[in-house]
Amino acid sequence: MELHEFVRETLSQIIKGISEAQNSEAITKSTAAIVPVGQGIDDDKNLNQEVQFDIAVTAQSGTETKGGVGIFVGPVTLGSAGKSQQSTDSMNRIKFAVPVYLPAQKIRRTQE
Repeated sequence: MELHEFVRETLSQIIKGISEAQNSEAITKSTAAIVPVGQGIDDDKNLNQEVQFDIAVTAQSGTETKGGVGIFVGPVTLGSAGKSQQSTDSMNRIKFAVPVYLPAQKIRRTQE
């Protein structure tokens, strides 16, 4: 998996997960809100959030293979690497944050 694919899919899955949670029966039948809009009843402001990434990227090259590039996230390894009798590995860490406006949900107030 290429780095740009990993970032794209991660952000897409976060937004999809939030949207699905906001539309879940437990939320829609209550006064709860996930990522509520603003602080007051008529406040339409939505603050952006940061999705932070801390990725270890490795590159491997060898004499008997084309090599490969992988993204290592926690205990899960994404990517490919070739087998070689003699190889050179290089690992770099990439840290960055992406500001995102998450899908906002109006706060439902109980009627008194």
